[in-house]
Amino acid sequence: MRGEKDKVLKIMNELVCFFFILDILHPRIHIDMEDTHTTITVQGEYKNPDQKKLDRFAELVNVSRQDDYDEYYWNLAGNSKYPELILLGTLVDSATVEYEDDILSITVIRNH
Repeated sequence: MRGEKDKVLKIMNELVCFFFILDILHPRIHIDMEDTHTTITVQGEYKNPDQKKLDRFAELVNVSRQDDYDEYYWNLAGNSKYPELILLGTLVDSATVEYEDDILSITVIRNH
């Protein structure tokens, strides 16, 4: 199984790809690695939000984490041109999507 840092990088990459698809301005990334979990937050300016896309994203990444398939899904995700949001959901334990004052903030948590 790949190292935890490699999985965190893959998760971060998929989140940034999603921000690029939405044309988010000035994206910022914060990663907090603790002994028990990792929290990744991506924020940026989103002047004209597409609520339908945000709702769909939240739905896709809030599926149950699949520990048994962690390595399998990791390999499927590969380095695609577009984010594999369903696969992303299997790598994280929770996700929140918040939008306030033209700032989109997505936070995901992965337990170790």
